[in-house]
Amino acid sequence: MKTAIYTAIFALLSITITYSQTSLEGKVTDAATGRSIIFGTVALYKNDVLITGVETDLDGNYFFSDVDPGTYDIQVSYIGYTPQKIIDAIIKAGRTNRLDFAISEGVLMDAVEIVEYKAPLIEIDNTTSGSTITEDEIRSLPTLDISNHSIAISGVSSESSEPSIRGSRSNASVYYTDGVRVSGLGVASSASSNRSELPVSGQMTAGEWNDLHNWKDWLTLLEDEDYSIMMERFSIHPTDRYSVMVVNQNNAVMPNIRVQLIDNDEKVIWETRTDNAGKAELWENAIDKDQSAFAIRVANQVKSDIVKIEDGSNTFVMNEACYSPEKMDVVFAVDATSSMNDEISYLKSELLDVIDRIKETNKNIDFNLGSVFYRDVNDEYLTRISPLSPIMDETIKFVANQNSNGGGDGPEAVEAALEETLNLSWREDALKLVFLILDAPPHEDDATMAKIRSQIKEAASRGIKLIPVTASGIGRETEFLMKFMSILTNGTYVFITDDSGIGNPHLDPVVDDYEVEKLNDCLVRLITQYSKPYSCDADNRQENNDIEVSVYPNPATQFINVKANNVPDKIKIYSANGMMVKAITPSEKETRIELGDFVNGIYTVSIIIGDKVESKQIILLK
Repeated sequence: MKTAIYTAIFALLSITITYSQTSLEGKVTDAATGRSIIFGTVALYKNDVLITGVETDLDGNYFFSDVDPGTYDIQVSYIGYTPQKIIDAIIKAGRTNRLDFAISEGVLMDAVEIVEYKAPLIEIDNTTSGSTITEDEIRSLPTLDISNHSIAISGVSSESSEPSIRGSRSNASVYYTDGVRVSGLGVASSASSNRSELPVSGQMTAGEWNDLHNWKDWLTLLEDEDYSIMMERFSIHPTDRYSVMVVNQNNAVMPNIRVQLIDNDEKVIWETRTDNAGKAELWENAIDKDQSAFAIRVANQVKSDIVKIEDGSNTFVMNEACYSPEKMDVVFAVDATSSMNDEISYLKSELLDVIDRIKETNKNIDFNLGSVFYRDVNDEYLTRISPLSPIMDETIKFVANQNSNGGGDGPEAVEAALEETLNLSWREDALKLVFLILDAPPHEDDATMAKIRSQIKEAASRGIKLIPVTASGIGRETEFLMKFMSILTNGTYVFITDDSGIGNPHLDPVVDDYEVEKLNDCLVRLITQYSKPYSCDADNRQENNDIEVSVYPNPATQFINVKANNVPDKIKIYSANGMMVKAITPSEKETRIELGDFVNGIYTVSIIIGDKVESKQIILLK
């Protein structure tokens, strides 16, 4: 009897031990030489969502412990090498699964020759003690000569006695001496108050996607189970949308007007302010469930016959004079943890260029700029702040002096950055933008996520548009959280792309119908579009004497007619924020264009004939 009991207990323990020992290991090598790839990145994905990632050790080995059995996509990447991804790899339960990789060098960039090396202030790798030692202290360490040591590292070649680095760009190289991460000259994590030491701006590439302008596609996307789970994961449901347009009696748009969605008890469900184009977006059940919208309130007007976006827009006419704020507050909130090392110096260069350019290209706008750099708890600092100020040189100096360090556990203190950002001295009568630049999500504990949801709602109520700019390393879940932020604050979503070859691999966006542009151009364009003061004359236009064009009716309700003296080569329609929403190739001089799928707002109709372009502004009021 006892023997049977012991046998049963042993069997149960064996099962428990077996299932607790499911793991994945392997080795990453250079396909051409067989040399070990050290500190390469191995990432596990499930349903396109990044689950976890590790670095290879000094022998090129990697190890994932306590992996849930199942099917995964596994990707290996290393600077200067073509990423390799295995789709639908099966990790079997109760065993140590093994999968080796042999990766090949990608397109070789121009070699970078190291002619001098100075031991800098460094931080020991975050996986060890995490302490910091000084330049003087490192000189006394038993380090190897950098030339001899670097030659042994994959991705490094040598001519004569001086090594040259082959990678995706000139400052992407990191040296390891006696197991300590040491950054050489030009490494991206180096702080620099001298702008001349930063890379040339205009190199990073990006895409932009505005889900508010592609609403049917957004709803279709959320029908996919792989993506609908994101709403449950973050307890955010951006689907029940009420679009509002506010104009005056002369059909001029009214910016910065408070708009509220209320229930039957006049309790405010959602609150925001109209943007520079007189538009506002209100949300039911986005943060709090079981809400029931009864009416929309604009100033002293209350309308109960309201419709969701699928059935049209809600238009309010105010008996007020036309005006334009011609003021904008812009804040750059930037993740400054170690994971941003591969891009931080380039990002700083792009941001400084953006600041320079908005001063020159938007001279009629009164700008206040500010910045928040953030890391994570237990780092050297949690946040560093440059207050909103009309003195742009203060922001320039602040941004130029920041560097990246700390972090190490994946998620970062995004909520701390948003808290400091919302606490800045925003002007009540200004339009407001926040560019949230990051490569990692916030921590997902209940308290942090509740705070994030509250911050999104507060930003919307104050008319602060959140525009995330995602860098390398984000997973699908971070992409969707950032999309939720932008949608609920009437912003847009920006993502850095691989087209420039700068930084580690970037997540392909969930949509593919986007245009690649320079990151600095994209940010300048968005600031210009969101700050643009619209004329009190809704038919404001730029005349071209070589083209005779009329667009009518204006205001429009369901369609417009475009009439020209010649058959246009193309007619393009742009939203108030610069996104092309329709393009047609006419066959006659007069063309009727249906606007049934458009929401109320200001649009620009561009008529192209040969090398001439005539643009007319219309307002749509259904």
